[in-house]
Amino acid sequence: MESLPENATFAEIREKIDTHEHFVLLSHVRPDGDAIGSQLGLAHSLLELGKKVTMLAEDGVPGSLAFLPGSDMIETPEEGRVVEADVVFALDTATQPRLGERVNAAVLSMPTFANTSTIDRWLTKSDTLPCWQYRSGW
Repeated sequence: MESLPENATFAEIREKIDTHEHFVLLSHVRPDGDAIGSQLGLAHSLLELGKKVTMLAEDGVPGSLAFLPGSDMIETPEEGRVVEADVVFALDTATQPRLGERVNAAVLSMPTFANTSTIDRWLTKSDTLPCWQYRSGW
């Protein structure tokens, strides 16, 4: 599995985006506005670049956020769901268990993928997906 250094630069992240086509975007259990907004913001940017995007959230989109454009594209993974992608971005979460059981199962059972990545403002713990990370400096 390819990886970038921890604290990857925007240029390094952009290089991964430019050289890959299919992205899976994940958010944490019981998602809030930060989680859903992060998924949707990155998804809209990737779609604008002509990339394929799959978004997963263990608990789906809260009703209070269903008005956001594109929120209907966020899927709640069914038991046994397997996704395929070139790059996986875990957004607004610092640890793998916080993604939820079905999301973890869907991603970890992928037959092949190039990169997993965490983008969050918190320090990443040792129980994350194998990843590179951008910390916003908060």
